[in-house]
Amino acid sequence: MKKILVTGAGGFVGSRVMQQWAGRYELCAFPKGFLAAAGEDAVRQAIFQQRPDVILHTAAISDTGYCADHPEQAYRANVELPVWFARAAAEIGAKLDIEFSLLDIFHLRDNYAMMGKAYTQEGCPREVREIRQL
Repeated sequence: MKKILVTGAGGFVGSRVMQQWAGRYELCAFPKGFLAAAGEDAVRQAIFQQRPDVILHTAAISDTGYCADHPEQAYRANVELPVWFARAAAEIGAKLDIEFSLLDIFHLRDNYAMMGKAYTQEGCPREVREIRQL
């Protein structure tokens, strides 16, 4: 049975994945609040302990007003965390699906110019290149 690590398992998308895929896959998640405080090393260590086949990344700060008011926190959650997941996934040979976080922010950039330069592909080219390469 494939093991899937679901980030944001308590959120709108993640909780539905956990409910609908229960019994079909071996599902695991980070403890509630873990991603809000953990650094890259702690995230990497937790992924290495779980050793999932797939990381389904549904955790994000999707409230664009909140992102505009808290750009550093939003950048960490929506850009840095996916990069950390990509690095760890590459190291253990896991598949990574990040379509619910970083790509959503890029899709919204034209409609939410107020989000600032950090939320354009031009604003974080290093992170985008790193994810694409992994």
